[in-house]
Amino acid sequence: LPSALTARFDLVSFDPRGAARSHAVRCDSDLLQNSPNFIPTGTSSYQTIRAWSTALHASCVRDTGPLVDHVDEISVAKDIDVLRVALGEDKLSLYGISYGTLTREMYAENFPTHVRALVLDSVMDHSLRTSASLAAGSSTDEDSLNQFAAWCDHTTSCAVHSPGVDTTIDTLYQRAQAGTLYQPGDQQRRYVPRIRSPVQPITPPRLLARAANWTLDSMLPVTPQRQASQPMRRWWYRTSGITMPSASARRWVPSARQPDAR
Repeated sequence: LPSALTARFDLVSFDPRGAARSHAVRCDSDLLQNSPNFIPTGTSSYQTIRAWSTALHASCVRDTGPLVDHVDEISVAKDIDVLRVALGEDKLSLYGISYGTLTREMYAENFPTHVRALVLDSVMDHSLRTSASLAAGSSTDEDSLNQFAAWCDHTTSCAVHSPGVDTTIDTLYQRAQAGTLYQPGDQQRRYVPRIRSPVQPITPPRLLARAANWTLDSMLPVTPQRQASQPMRRWWYRTSGITMPSASARRWVPSARQPDAR
């Protein structure tokens, strides 16, 4: 760590409740290792996901105890304030990255008079609904990828200048789907597991039931300048097994059916 930092601050870190040494949340390992494909293709597969999620939730309650219902960010913010009092400090300077920014935001909202400074990197907006948060993240990912692809197209030193970013992603996806993709430099060519879905979340039953009202296209907005090259969107649709709508049909329309699943 930089001496300028350690000379001015006492650096304190901790395991938030539900993680590592702070009473880690425990669930059935067999269920976790045998999760279903989280992209339902019909009523039957949806019921399979729901049954698995219900069983997993029950195992977390059984193996963890009452804490499992109290691992929210406001509770963690209160824990931070307990640490502040124990340290005898009037104000804290808090640093958070990505998901960790939520805890710092909650601390600032609930204990504003005890905040000296906040440093938030890759901020998550806790005011957004789950669907809007997914849409914002997907849009950002696609924008970043398109910017990289445009740079690569005009930069001969780019490792995938030829055949190009889009073609490279499509080829890698096809190999992953076929089970013929292996780690670079692996002389034994041990193939990585086949792609089953773009994400493998642990979804509580009530959120899963609400998510059934979402549509994939409503969560992945497209702007006119993005319609020509959309490898990220193609990947999502391919892994879901859903037919990708035509460019003229794709538009971002906030749906009244999208629930507040925070």
